[in-house]
Amino acid sequence: MIKVLRPLSIRCQIFIVIFVFAMVISFSGAFTSYIFRINQAQENLIDIMEDKYIAGESILLNDLSDMKNMLFIVTDYISHNSIKSIDEVKNLR
Repeated sequence: MIKVLRPLSIRCQIFIVIFVFAMVISFSGAFTSYIFRINQAQENLIDIMEDKYIAGESILLNDLSDMKNMLFIVTDYISHNSIKSIDEVKNLR
């Protein structure tokens, strides 16, 4: 035996429609908030990466400058010592 359900009253139908509409609005608000937080996190991550890149770049430039100065010191030392050794060889003759 199949029992036939009686149709819902107008008040109940209106309540269901309002409830579903409220759920849709709530879900869309939560989803929008979630997307906004994801975008904000991406922007923060990009800012952090740019700051670290700039800091790393300045460290590398300082290291290159130090290496260049050290190279000048070493070449100057070698050139002065080689000139002295050539003069010593000439004096020995």
